[in-house]
Amino acid sequence: APQVCAGSVVVLDVVPTGKRARVTGIASPTLAGAEVVITRSGKQVGATKVASNGTFAAVVSGKVNHGTSYRARIAKT
Repeated sequence: APQVCAGSVVVLDVVPTGKRARVTGIASPTLAGAEVVITRSGKQVGATKVASNGTFAAVVSGKVNHGTSYRARIAKT
């Protein structure tokens, strides 16, 4: 079964990519086209758009370290 997002935005995975990180997640498909802001330990490190199927992905600045938290939220309009 496909994954469905119960909240507005959920980070599913963070994968190291050299000195950066690839962040992937899901959002409600009703948010398609909305901007997702990605933060690392409270500081904004990137942004992307929600795809029509509710997924999002971005390569953001900063290495992935143990204990580092990544979060995503819909940008305020």
